[in-house]
Amino acid sequence: MTSETGQTAPRPPDEAGCDGENGPRFAPITHFTLYERVYEELRKAIMAGRFASGDSLTIRGVAQQFGTSAMPVREALRRLATEGAVEVLANRTIRIPLMTKERLDELHTIRVALESEAARLAASRATEAELQAIESLNNDFIETSRASDVGKTLAANQRFHFAVYAAARAPTLLSLIGMLWLQAGPWLLQPLRRSRRQDGPRDYMGASFAHHLTLVQALRDRNGERAAEAIRSDIVDAAKHFLVDGEAPFDERSGSAA
Repeated sequence: MTSETGQTAPRPPDEAGCDGENGPRFAPITHFTLYERVYEELRKAIMAGRFASGDSLTIRGVAQQFGTSAMPVREALRRLATEGAVEVLANRTIRIPLMTKERLDELHTIRVALESEAARLAASRATEAELQAIESLNNDFIETSRASDVGKTLAANQRFHFAVYAAARAPTLLSLIGMLWLQAGPWLLQPLRRSRRQDGPRDYMGASFAHHLTLVQALRDRNGERAAEAIRSDIVDAAKHFLVDGEAPFDERSGSAA
């Protein structure tokens, strides 16, 4: 095909999305993109609480799960270590860090400040499409929690919260919140596991449902202060269930039982 300038125009792709005889055109998978994929998947898993505090990881084990060589896994774990999501012990064991009570209190305090501000901003900035998505994600959270699947419940909870925070349209704030969840994520397992036991507290999930519904309605009403208070209450109430009968695996160096 020749253009009006006399130059040969590029051949358009056919209906299957192929570029002529060369077949489908994809971006090459480089070592860097593979490392990024491993990093992002591990990061999401840690943030969603799929690992518990004190869990150990091996480069070989993670590489086998991803079907990759050890190199991208090693680099991903090295990056996560700099972000405080994992730690490398003296014997080269890689572990999800144990927590000191002081650090846990600090994380909760900062989460309240940043996440309540994100909710306040979202109340005035969220679009109708975003509000509908947030409501849908909250319904997913309620349904998965009633199915007693802890892993899916945590993932649904994370999707709901970050849909709200993304609607704030504050990229730096969203990034900081993500870093906090990366460090606090493993502790999200604690109250959920206790709530599933016969002798566990029964009010935890009920309170979470109530706070989420209050938040959704506050966003609908464009009430920033009420949205901020709903997030604050959600975080504070969850924190109450982190410490029950000394079960929390604190780092012994903090003076508490591990």
